[in-house]
Amino acid sequence: MRNMKRYFAIFSFVLLLSLSASAQFFQNSVVKIRPLKALVLNPNIGFEKPFHRNFSATAELTYKFACMYNNGNEWSLFSGCKGGEISVGARGYWGKVNKHLTEYDQKAPFGWYGEVQIAYKGINIDSYHAGSFAATYSYVEDVAINDITSAYRIGYQFNAGNRIAFDLNVGFNFHWLTSWRHDVISIDETNPEVIDNAGIRPGDVFRESDQRFGFVCQFALGYYIRFKKQQ
Repeated sequence: MRNMKRYFAIFSFVLLLSLSASAQFFQNSVVKIRPLKALVLNPNIGFEKPFHRNFSATAELTYKFACMYNNGNEWSLFSGCKGGEISVGARGYWGKVNKHLTEYDQKAPFGWYGEVQIAYKGINIDSYHAGSFAATYSYVEDVAINDITSAYRIGYQFNAGNRIAFDLNVGFNFHWLTSWRHDVISIDETNPEVIDNAGIRPGDVFRESDQRFGFVCQFALGYYIRFKKQQ
């Protein structure tokens, strides 16, 4: 019985230390979601942790139930894809913070900032219906997309009511390596001559890659974690 009490006391002490360390880590951090992403069936969660009064680290995770895809003919927004995206980055802050937060020495994560991010996205689209530019034939394919991107943004994060954070930024992405794999499942056989000229048959596998720039504008809604005042 005495040993049980001793073990319980040690366990309680370790638990309190863990909780204290966790509280210290999450202090002044922001947990975020991007509502516009969620509306198009892409649930996401982000996290920002200041590690200096002018700098912070960011991370975001997104799961995709729907996606935009261009088969070379038109853009399509549809459900049926699956995959996700993960990104990590860093922010540098400058300028003045909200007046009601000036009592805190910590400046980040509020104010004007510049951000650099690196992201990886992997998506699989099953049974996608594609077609030729002239709509002379159609086919069904499975598509696998991998994308490595760097992002460069400038934005402002605003604090409202001490707990709510609004984050808006604009900038551009550079897609260092976007690769597609197309596995042809079936093809419309109504015009064999056109299909022979196109050289597409069930079982064919096509690969392509691309590099490009893209403009981006993002909005996030966050919860500011603050357990106690900083002296």
